[in-house]
Amino acid sequence: MSLDLSLTSVKLHDHLQTFRFALVSRGYSVTLLGRREMDQTFRVIISSAGNQQTVRIEIPDDAVLYSPLTDMLLQRLQPGQTVRVRLFNPATLAVSDIPVRALRHETLQVLGTNVPTIVLEANVQGLSMTSWMDDEGRILKQETPLGWTLLACTPEEAVTRDATASADELLTAMAVPCTPPIENPRSQKAIDLTLLGPAKLDRIIESPRQIILGRTPGKIQLRLFADSAVPAQSAEPGLSPAFQTNDLAATPFIQSDHPNIRRQAAKITGSLTSNWDKALAINEWVFKNVDKIPTISLPSALDVLAQRQGDCNEHTYLFTALARAAGLPARVRVGLVYNNGAFYYHAWPAVFVDRWHELDPTFGQAGVDATHLALLDGELADQMQLLGYIGHLQIEVKPAPPILRRTSP
Repeated sequence: MSLDLSLTSVKLHDHLQTFRFALVSRGYSVTLLGRREMDQTFRVIISSAGNQQTVRIEIPDDAVLYSPLTDMLLQRLQPGQTVRVRLFNPATLAVSDIPVRALRHETLQVLGTNVPTIVLEANVQGLSMTSWMDDEGRILKQETPLGWTLLACTPEEAVTRDATASADELLTAMAVPCTPPIENPRSQKAIDLTLLGPAKLDRIIESPRQIILGRTPGKIQLRLFADSAVPAQSAEPGLSPAFQTNDLAATPFIQSDHPNIRRQAAKITGSLTSNWDKALAINEWVFKNVDKIPTISLPSALDVLAQRQGDCNEHTYLFTALARAAGLPARVRVGLVYNNGAFYYHAWPAVFVDRWHELDPTFGQAGVDATHLALLDGELADQMQLLGYIGHLQIEVKPAPPILRRTSP
């Protein structure tokens, strides 16, 4: 994997004027070129899978992507001092406030050389990271709650690093411990669980499939059901006002209005008239045609359609784009799923027929099992809200009462 992030800024009241961001990983390549048009409006050209699209976003004048002035500000911090940086993240096209506190001065050995650094602690969406910065503004070392320590290395070492191993290690580090183990998780119809975590543990979706039984600071008790009910035929093909307009809309990374996506959706659904049959056909096609490979990328439905590989995010983005192109309201659902002794962060889609139904094209499930714990809906910018949970959650499981195991939502 290679990451290219650069900024060209024209001095005009010291405000950001242009930026360029690129992420290249395992055949995936996404580039964003942004330029200020007027006031705080930027025109951003997104290049992916040989195609370009243009979006316009608002970036506040006090937000930074990268700036030597920011480096200078951080370098001048003394232990105990704190500064708040308003950071624009080009990967999510979103702005967030990042408090940075100076902890201490420390000499760090890097590539055989002792380098004086300032140790900084930053809080990104609740995720605390410690960084060692030298007097040139370079981050030489970084520690995260995942147990990872990132160290500066030579370009040769970076290129030879096994990207697949990195993705696997990241998934393992983010696993949520679970007791006791769950047998045959893909067959579970109903379970009760207790989610333990930070005091502010509030990002939990409630639905007929997912019921909150009790809530106290740092603890939520839930009853989860499998979503395997067949929609009522009388509800098709009409749509309910329960979904929002954006559940059918194209976005920069769910390009449901692109000719390639529309063409593939039409090919998959063919002469099907039932919305549920269309959803099942799309789910099965994505499961069978996208290889299951851990991927570090900016999920892009158009890219996935071309590359045909990726992890749960890639499967989910492509399903969502194809479903919307077929006229089915669809959402990206993000949460946890049980696998191999622990719960892992996972993404799967929800599609609206007579109600919201959840499917899993990564596992090939036409209706998710009861170990799917949904936390929120949304794309990468929304998923950043989960950073504060990483490394801080635990789950206790017990079987649901027998009578409930025979009940479908």
